[in-house]
Amino acid sequence: MIKLETIGMFKYIKNDPTVVAHAEIPNGYVFTIDSDHETAAPTASTAKTADLWFAMNEFTGDERYTNRTIKAGEKVNAILLKEFDHRNLIITADNLTTAFASIAVGDTMVADTYGKFAKETTLTGYAVYVTVLEKMQYGSKNAVRVQVSAVDQDTQPVGE
Repeated sequence: MIKLETIGMFKYIKNDPTVVAHAEIPNGYVFTIDSDHETAAPTASTAKTADLWFAMNEFTGDERYTNRTIKAGEKVNAILLKEFDHRNLIITADNLTTAFASIAVGDTMVADTYGKFAKETTLTGYAVYVTVLEKMQYGSKNAVRVQVSAVDQDTQPVGE
């Protein structure tokens, strides 16, 4: 799962509410949007673009206490990752490809082809990446607090 660090970050959300899941995906899944307006797993090249989104659906009732996934064909709250440039997110280990034990404060991570984040040391060509600020527990899960960095083609920060 991916969570906003503070409630005030909601004012930076750029949400595309017309996107539907291409397959069953977990909350926090990182994706691009295809021509049919469906989620699409990042490829080696699209993972480097600034057009990366993540799923942040809100479940109600008993479902909010489960690991409910977003079913194929369901609407997805598609949140544009680069809009959180210089802001922090909390990412649970469920949304990390790299083993939690091998992540350290200061590591950089990028979206991978599994719709998760993976440690990466060579950031050349990546338009959006995150830097680990803290390893922590979120509820009963291992998690990392990260700062989002978005760069334009001139490698200048995007946003404020």
